[in-house]
Amino acid sequence: MKRFIRYLYEYDQGKRMRNVGFVKVEQEDGSCTVHIHGKGFFAEGSREITFYFFYVKSGQCIGIPYGRQTYSGPALNEALRYDREGGSFTEHYDEINGVILEGEQGRRFGAVWDDSPVDISGMRVQEEVRKPEVEEEPIREEMSEVSTAIGSEMYPGMQINISPQKQRFKARKIQRMEISKLARCEWKLANNNFLMHGYYNYHHLVFLENDSQFMLGVPGIYHEKEARAAEIFGFPKFISLDEIEISLNPEEKNDEDKFGYWCRPVKRNVRWE
Repeated sequence: MKRFIRYLYEYDQGKRMRNVGFVKVEQEDGSCTVHIHGKGFFAEGSREITFYFFYVKSGQCIGIPYGRQTYSGPALNEALRYDREGGSFTEHYDEINGVILEGEQGRRFGAVWDDSPVDISGMRVQEEVRKPEVEEEPIREEMSEVSTAIGSEMYPGMQINISPQKQRFKARKIQRMEISKLARCEWKLANNNFLMHGYYNYHHLVFLENDSQFMLGVPGIYHEKEARAAEIFGFPKFISLDEIEISLNPEEKNDEDKFGYWCRPVKRNVRWE
């Protein structure tokens, strides 16, 4: 694994203006995790950041959209991950040279892996991977039902398999910050790298529940490499989308691959509503 740290600067008209924090980069064979730490990103009344990873082609900074997140405090501590296989980064994985953060008022902040001069202010979004802007929908009050059977060595009573005797589960689409509605011991999942990777790719998570089981699901596609990563990060069981009745926007799913949710049992807050 290759590790390095780069400073994060605000850019204006192609020039570095001020330091707002740093990023710690961990590059492995086929994946890269970027930990972002800083403050001073937000103007008054502004709390939303859009993330891009960028490469440079013919002198032009080109950003690949990663995701968007809303924050409540002045500081930002975030972990992002992208992979060589699958998603928007496959074609340009080896060309990625940094990360860009863009505030609601157009302010841009960036860290450059090789410290070379880059006109981040003039970034152009890569058109072929840009997804349509869609306002976040409120959490749906209606609850759809999932058919499952239970049993697992890793999580006794919790494995999700199709069975003739189906238990009825309810599914609800949520945002990452709503993990705080779970028991306090589960709050650390908000910074789970695998969860954040799925959340930023598909912009939602799901809660699955019935009278005695409660699970958190991370959207993603099924293949062997993803299954290994999911198990390492604590989401070992996959439920295909065709097993769940849930309404998704085009940017919240993948119609070309086997799409669904990587799940793990969680404890809910006793005051959960």
